[in-house]
Amino acid sequence: MSERPSRSIDFDTDRLDRDPLWSAEFADTDEWLVERQDPGGSDVRFEDERLRIDCRDSGGVTVWSRREFPEDVVFEYTAVVHENGTNRPTSRNINCFFRAREEPGQPLEATTRSGAYPEYHDWPNYIFTLTRTHTRLRRDPGFDLRSELMVGIQPDEEYTVRVAAVGDRIQVAVNGRVLHDWTDPDPHGSGWIGMRTYDTDVTYHDWTVYGVE
Repeated sequence: MSERPSRSIDFDTDRLDRDPLWSAEFADTDEWLVERQDPGGSDVRFEDERLRIDCRDSGGVTVWSRREFPEDVVFEYTAVVHENGTNRPTSRNINCFFRAREEPGQPLEATTRSGAYPEYHDWPNYIFTLTRTHTRLRRDPGFDLRSELMVGIQPDEEYTVRVAAVGDRIQVAVNGRVLHDWTDPDPHGSGWIGMRTYDTDVTYHDWTVYGVE
């Protein structure tokens, strides 16, 4: 493929579009596609402009926006993990998929997925992972690990994730600290964004996507 210049985003830059491309209202509408391993054991709720997912002991859950976003975006969300009434630490997963795309022109729901994690590893996407023990950035297909740090999160604390996917460069910051900064020699293009969690009770809010000048 032709070479493209590496473009970076300073997380305090004014290069973001003044108005967001999209902000999640978290209402129970057709906006969302929910994929979950144990529909009877997991709870997914849209209430008070927030998304609450409780999948402790019931596998993984992915909640997609059905919108396709352009290649160059910056998006952010805030998450809080809850462990009240839990007699053990949960996995504390506040993950996301981005630039996810199967066949060009194919809608998100064209492929039925159970929410099992391996189902996402054989088609193009990036995965940002933040758990109680580590954070990682992976590239699919292939589940290739591109960046890793052994830092974790605590329950009942807010974590704001900001992802910049601009050209061939992927940057991820959490609460203002850049954790991942990687350049992909063969970057994915436009695609879907989805929240992903596993064995966690988590609330997401303030999920916003910005274009880049």
